[in-house]
Amino acid sequence: MPRSTQSKIHSDFSTSSGTWVNYRTGVTAFYDSFPHSELNDHITREFNKKIRDLGQPESLYISPFDSGLRYTGDGNFDADASAYITLIEGDGVSVSSAQKTAIHTFFKTGKSDGWYSHLKRAYFPVWGAAAPNARCLVSGTSGTFNGSVGQSAGFIEGNGGYFKPDAGGGLDDLSLTQTNCHMAILIKSHPGTNRPVAGNESGGARFSLRCRNEETDIFWLLHQTTSNAAIISGKTAGIFVGTGNTSVSTTLLQKGRLSEQEDTSTQTAVSLPSGEPFLLGRSVAGAASSVLPSDISAGFWSYGTSLHSKRSEFAAAMKTLWETVTGLTLPNG
Repeated sequence: MPRSTQSKIHSDFSTSSGTWVNYRTGVTAFYDSFPHSELNDHITREFNKKIRDLGQPESLYISPFDSGLRYTGDGNFDADASAYITLIEGDGVSVSSAQKTAIHTFFKTGKSDGWYSHLKRAYFPVWGAAAPNARCLVSGTSGTFNGSVGQSAGFIEGNGGYFKPDAGGGLDDLSLTQTNCHMAILIKSHPGTNRPVAGNESGGARFSLRCRNEETDIFWLLHQTTSNAAIISGKTAGIFVGTGNTSVSTTLLQKGRLSEQEDTSTQTAVSLPSGEPFLLGRSVAGAASSVLPSDISAGFWSYGTSLHSKRSEFAAAMKTLWETVTGLTLPNG
């Protein structure tokens, strides 16, 4: 049966997408009946070549697949993940089959778990070069690195510089509010004393993750008063997910390699500052004034609407994505 289908695909030059939808269903079904078979690779390669040669929709590709059009995944793919992969490959990145699968899994998990729609800007700066590291996973737009920022395999390093999202990534542009917002970051190594990890600060209005108290704590601030901040004490590395919720209740979750903890607080009601937040420092209402750059190493950064009820699932997916793509291990804090 598989060889019969392969023969039909080889000899069929139909331009009807319906024909190839039917073939696709048959081909992916073989992976359940004949797992780990070289024949499956031959059939999939033949199918993908026909989709390419006949100009059929990209959504018909059996993906993830490698440069030889060989099947490397589960037969399902996410169009937004494919778009991101295409963009960073255009930026000069060589993405392996395993890395593509991890990216597809991250997108698909986010949509099935319900947190993907809350990501208004998300950056995955692990590729060792500025262009792909500046690319947003969600919007496809690019921000800019300013000053000295280390572009390492698996993370970026603050060396006195900072990262600014595209001009459409302002907190006001995205309609974020104190009671409906989030910011998340993966920190490989901790920042310097009393420095912003990332954020936007203007007067009493804050949207900021800060390291405080001689490098021992991370504060999540939606108002100037630090006494009301959500605080993770004793850990300044790992994944941090700060959320702003109804009644100005703020929660900061920290996920490390071995454990997870969080703190919740209530902050004074204010409007969030306008303009873009910065990574590796802070903006002042979107402007590069008194950035206070930090020396963190970061492997992921996002902000958007509140994903409070999904914060733990999001952190787990971020950990899996980063560790799989980079081959590194998330620190415990």
